[in-house]
Amino acid sequence: LLLSEAVPLGKLEKDWTVQEMAAAEKLSSQNREEANILRHFKRKRRKTYVDSDDEESDQIKIALGGGGSSGDSNKVVHRETSRRQNLALTQNRQMQAALSKSWWWIESSRFEQHRLLARGMYVSLVWAPPFGRPASGKNDVPQHLFLVPNQPAMSFRVCDEETVWKELRQFQASLKRLYLSMKLDVVFAETVLENASNYWQTKMHVLAFPQHFSAQVPMYVRQALAEQEYEAHKLIRITPQKGLTRCVPPNFPYAYIQCTTEQGFVQVLETSPSKQFSANFWVDMVVGMLGLDAFHRQKTSAEEEAKQIKAFRREWPSFDFVTQVA
Repeated sequence: LLLSEAVPLGKLEKDWTVQEMAAAEKLSSQNREEANILRHFKRKRRKTYVDSDDEESDQIKIALGGGGSSGDSNKVVHRETSRRQNLALTQNRQMQAALSKSWWWIESSRFEQHRLLARGMYVSLVWAPPFGRPASGKNDVPQHLFLVPNQPAMSFRVCDEETVWKELRQFQASLKRLYLSMKLDVVFAETVLENASNYWQTKMHVLAFPQHFSAQVPMYVRQALAEQEYEAHKLIRITPQKGLTRCVPPNFPYAYIQCTTEQGFVQVLETSPSKQFSANFWVDMVVGMLGLDAFHRQKTSAEEEAKQIKAFRREWPSFDFVTQVA
């Protein structure tokens, strides 16, 4: 509708009838709405990068409710659907590529089934590669396992307290009883770093060692963090009343260790490039504490690994809460 069609050409505004004033106001409102839609699509074009001016014109015509044929509308819908599908496929490929590096996760394409020792509803117990041979004269090689959420999770901080954490504590209690029967103590440790891909499956290290080292763990924790230039007074103590989820803000990187049922520590990590933190921080700390060979990550043969897994499985059933509950 044009203004000349609503009001006779040349007629002064003061002489307009009520009907003519209403028609002119309606026309003005429609023009404002169309201008807003045009501005919206110009902004949207910068974000979504339509293929051509013709495509932008089609989208604007359809949005304005006129001028675009049903064929034009279908083309736009088809192009938008294809774009979203391609984006979803790209993101899925990126996620699968990143998660494949998380070989300790049961859903990873690189997961080796023989390393699965026990599986609960929410958490799995996975055998981790051993540290290698001890230094000359030492026989205290720590047992090394992983506790891993069954569902995707970048940290235990984001896991549910009533499901994942409840089962995690059951696994921890069973492992403590197992290692106590072997005259070993155990700590549980997790390191969560910034991850550019946003796809990473967390794991909690289970690190067992002779009991006479237990009293030294808090000292080694502070010393190891001090070597990374973290001040001791910023180390947060974890208690049963104040767990990990209450001490670390969501989506923050952190280093967490549970020494006993009553004592644990967490350090919120800085994101500065100058503060490079190793994903194997807690493993390195325990290796240093036990005085193991510096080349503790040497590759273990498949035969040796199978032998150690078999030995663990021989002891575990008496303590496995999963089978006991079943």
